[in-house]
Amino acid sequence: MLVLALLVVLWHVLTSPTLLPPIYFAEANQAAFFFGEPIQVFASPVAVVRVGEIYEHRGVTLVETLLAFFIGTVSGVAIGLWLALSPTASAIFDPYIKAINAMHA
Repeated sequence: MLVLALLVVLWHVLTSPTLLPPIYFAEANQAAFFFGEPIQVFASPVAVVRVGEIYEHRGVTLVETLLAFFIGTVSGVAIGLWLALSPTASAIFDPYIKAINAMHA
């Protein structure tokens, strides 16, 4: 807990335009723009919950997650069956699938 508290304090000091002169940025507010100020970052979720907007966002995220899962599952099974049952398609696409797997890993 102490390490977390020290990190938050360090984050606050490095992004506050009044505590330190600008070290890496030309203007004092640029560090806060790129990294956010911890007080505002932690206050944002509280404000969203207080207003009640979070339930709409959670609903949209849930729908998007379920749609992505079902679309990915159906298309993956369909393409997998097509490649398994068609030797020509499998022979054509096998080098590309192996290359993609090699780049991904």
